[in-house]
Amino acid sequence: MPFKKGYTPWNKGKRHSEETRRKISESNMGRVVSEETRKKVSRGNKKRWQDPEFHQAMSDKHKGKTVPKEVREKMSESHKKRIFGEERKEQLDNARKRRKFDLDTRIRMSKSGKAKWRKKSYREFTLENNRGLFRKDMVQPYTYISRVAPNKLEERVLAIVPNCVKYVGNGKLWISVANGNKNPDFVVHPLSKTKKVIEVFGDYWHKKKEEKSVIEAYQQVGIECMVIWEHDVHENIREVQEKVNHFTGYKQGKAGELH
Repeated sequence: MPFKKGYTPWNKGKRHSEETRRKISESNMGRVVSEETRKKVSRGNKKRWQDPEFHQAMSDKHKGKTVPKEVREKMSESHKKRIFGEERKEQLDNARKRRKFDLDTRIRMSKSGKAKWRKKSYREFTLENNRGLFRKDMVQPYTYISRVAPNKLEERVLAIVPNCVKYVGNGKLWISVANGNKNPDFVVHPLSKTKKVIEVFGDYWHKKKEEKSVIEAYQQVGIECMVIWEHDVHENIREVQEKVNHFTGYKQGKAGELH
């Protein structure tokens, strides 16, 4: 039966029972969609989002809605298990670079920034935390803190490293390299003697080719760098621990000792 404008489907507003939803989920598990079908779906979605009316309707529909914490955590865990190929990472990276905000959005962002800057407490905090951020010294401790605590991936790594490995990924320490400044996730204490740092790479945010460039950037200033990948932490964390112990020169004995 062809659908006509104004026609109301029989199941509009009705929800499936938990059992039905479970059956639908199980029936779709492991289902492989062909490359041709994925391209058709992609073209269809792109065409719909190019329609200003559809774009506005979707924006109005979701405006003011908040996702429950439990759902956000499930989404986060689901995304962490996804491993993107190099081609997909390149696509995401290019998409972020091409992203442009419309005039209204830029105006709102500008007004928001100006409103913050009018507050004396915000100005003092920003100026103090960024003072000396780009000094020419090679290794610089800063008061600028980007976040208070390590993220969940960094917490997992922190749980298996020896005490000589210190977390500084919140902006506590920056190292000047040839192409700018780098804030390592961890340093092997004392850095002045060990000259060793550890970077933790999330699979979503980093490409494989970045590992080599980061290691070489640190090497140019006399610092040895170890890169830990997210998928390695999830797949074999004990192996990661052994590699860290070998990198730091740590042996079983007194916690935090370097041998």
